[in-house]
Amino acid sequence: MTERTRTQIKALTDKDAIRILALLVDSTGHLPDPTHLRHTETQLDHAAANPDPTDGIDPNAAPATPGDLARATLTYLAPTHSDTISRAIALPTDTTRFDPTTLAVGALILIALQTEVDITRTDNGHWKLRIHKHRMRDSTLGNLLGKLIATYRPPGQ
Repeated sequence: MTERTRTQIKALTDKDAIRILALLVDSTGHLPDPTHLRHTETQLDHAAANPDPTDGIDPNAAPATPGDLARATLTYLAPTHSDTISRAIALPTDTTRFDPTTLAVGALILIALQTEVDITRTDNGHWKLRIHKHRMRDSTLGNLLGKLIATYRPPGQ
């Protein structure tokens, strides 16, 4: 990732970061309909309530805003998608296609990270985040997933 791309991502407003993430997911052909996004977001809510302490994610991470999560995801994906991200940033804002206030950000993140993370149902019927990479406590991905879980974890847990 170039320093220019990193600077562009950091400068994005929350709404623009979410919009750029949606455009990136859409460019890969994986953006589902809003109903599917909400369903995935519900699964994330349930999975965040029972994170696996052995997966290398900090269970004490602080929650983040949806915009912060989107920027962190874009930063993580930038080394392999910097051209797409830069082009999406350069596009004029079009809220008729993706209204950032109605997008399920957690679901977008899971779709964007589908090669690293997915949601599976356990034998007892609970949802669980399954991480494909291990020993990542100090990595960008580990930090991102820690914030994601902390953001979606039910209060008091």
